[in-house]
Amino acid sequence: MFIQNPDFIGVTFQERAISDAARLTGRSKNEIDGECSMKGSYFDKQVTCGMRRVQGNKITDTVLLEYRVMFDTIMSFNDIRENLE
Repeated sequence: MFIQNPDFIGVTFQERAISDAARLTGRSKNEIDGECSMKGSYFDKQVTCGMRRVQGNKITDTVLLEYRVMFDTIMSFNDIRENLE
């Protein structure tokens, strides 16, 4: 199977991380922001996303998401959440 964009798994990792962080914090997706970085090869990579929820110019939640991806399948998912309120 040929995959045109190996960084897409139905959605980009940025979109996936925003959705996962919103679900974990019980908040709206439009309140979540952050960045993702990838290490590894197309076949086996580690994706780490540092996400945060901002409300009124104040960071209220931080979420670290780690995905292990083989080809186009997420093999494992870990998260660490911190509430700063």
